[in-house]
Amino acid sequence: MPIMWVISAGIMAFGVVLLVIYLKLSNQKDLAFDYLGTITQSYFNRDGFTYYPAVGSENGRAVMAVAFQNQYDKRVLAKVAFRPKPKLLGREVRLSPMVFYIECPPAGYGHVKTEFTIPDKAQGKVIALETGANVKYPEGKGNRVRFGDGVLIRANSGFVDPGTTFRGAVAVGSFATGNLRLMKGPALPLTLPEHVESFFDQENEPQFTVHWQWGDPPLIPAQTDSDTQNLSNVDRV
Repeated sequence: MPIMWVISAGIMAFGVVLLVIYLKLSNQKDLAFDYLGTITQSYFNRDGFTYYPAVGSENGRAVMAVAFQNQYDKRVLAKVAFRPKPKLLGREVRLSPMVFYIECPPAGYGHVKTEFTIPDKAQGKVIALETGANVKYPEGKGNRVRFGDGVLIRANSGFVDPGTTFRGAVAVGSFATGNLRLMKGPALPLTLPEHVESFFDQENEPQFTVHWQWGDPPLIPAQTDSDTQNLSNVDRV
């Protein structure tokens, strides 16, 4: 039997297997409501932990809010990081990397919100935002209860960090499961808010809110709308 025929047959068989798996997964129905999907279907997904950032302003201060939801019925620990994409040419917008440590309950849906400063010259500018995430399931993943993938974040071995600030910020306290996973592909466009403070005498701690978790009664539509508004006056990326 010609070797090329064997190879071709093997590739075709492998393709059929992948198609069957895809059809099976795509036909599965969510066991938990996709609350994050009411905000956007383009949320990020790192190994079952899904999230989506937004920025706005409150009381004269810039605010970043990150909505999140767990795809599994076991709690997940996540570390999510953001930074402006470094530019090879032209002036960079210098903002400190932002890192969130999130404990999300089983199938949980919630958001974390924090204030940050923006230099006067950077306010109103459009930047490209990079994101990465580490996750850990202390008790294992359990069962998957949501099946929409969103934008999968995988290991990006080709990513070369031209600076050290972001790398250092995300390396501290990394989980033993691996290095930070950086999104591969285009960065996200983001318009920074204007007329906000460029310096704080004292920063506030991030505010965490869990709106729903596995075993809770479903959120009514009015609650869901309110939760979306809790992302502040956002400019969604």
